[in-house]
Amino acid sequence: MDTPDKSAPLLATTSVSKAIAEWLSRRILTGALGPGEPLVEAKIARELGVSRAPLREAIQRLASEGVIELIPRRSPIVAGFSLKEYRDLYDFRILVEGYVFSDFAKTATSADHDALSAIIERMQASFAAANITAFRDGISDFHHYVYERTSNEVAGREASNLWRRTARYRNLVAHRSGASERSLKWHGAIVDAMRSRDGAKVQRILIEMLTTVRDEGIPFLTPEG
Repeated sequence: MDTPDKSAPLLATTSVSKAIAEWLSRRILTGALGPGEPLVEAKIARELGVSRAPLREAIQRLASEGVIELIPRRSPIVAGFSLKEYRDLYDFRILVEGYVFSDFAKTATSADHDALSAIIERMQASFAAANITAFRDGISDFHHYVYERTSNEVAGREASNLWRRTARYRNLVAHRSGASERSLKWHGAIVDAMRSRDGAKVQRILIEMLTTVRDEGIPFLTPEG
């Protein structure tokens, strides 16, 4: 059996369209591609050295997630921000993720608790070093640890999908005053409640956290006309 070449470029993998989608997502989330900016297929295909077919598949994938807007007879564009979408996504995330965290709390082991505590320690170190990128990565690692281990795999996948779909909104409102400190406090309280096997409390803390984040983000968005 052949051993995969780990040095091969990302786009040389079998899932070319997925790799392209991830590349475009990073460009959008970092602001390199801003709202309303057209995505010219020929230019992107040349830049990445790929054919149009997987590129179009990647664009369709991101369009289904609301990241890209498809316009008839024109190039697709980076989607703008919508207050309604923001509220809808967070309201649904509160429902799904509240359930996922409560469900995970019922079966989480001491090893799981320790793993989540270790992630929080990394977040604390990143916060002390003013490394916002590493801090956000820690939050993502914390949540995905739970998504991937909840007993309801469908709910876990949906929670992960909602995390991706809210990413651009999280970046938009990430610099709220005191947000990092509150995030550390909430995540620490979640682990404490898990250690006590209190799924209901885990759910309450999670819902409080997401509701606060949702409400604090609303002023950053322009209401729809």
